[in-house]
Amino acid sequence: MLSTQIKESDLTILNRPSGRYASYKLVDDHLYVSGQTVRINSEVAIYDRLGKELNVECGQLAAKLCAINIINQVYEACNGDLTRIKSVSN
Repeated sequence: MLSTQIKESDLTILNRPSGRYASYKLVDDHLYVSGQTVRINSEVAIYDRLGKELNVECGQLAAKLCAINIINQVYEACNGDLTRIKSVSN
């Protein structure tokens, strides 16, 4: 189960928002997650642009870090109960 994997992994890189915005907002039964940047421990990890200063391998790592951060935002918003998720849309 994903909840167990999150708890047991060292991939929890939950970042607190900088500035005055919320990283997610729960309205009724809908969760809205804000845009993500590549951060580790609240520090920007990658500034470069894919195809310019950043190669494909680094771009893939950046995408994985963003995905992990999004999953952690959702996990926190759902109080660790990912069974509450019924669908995902953009």
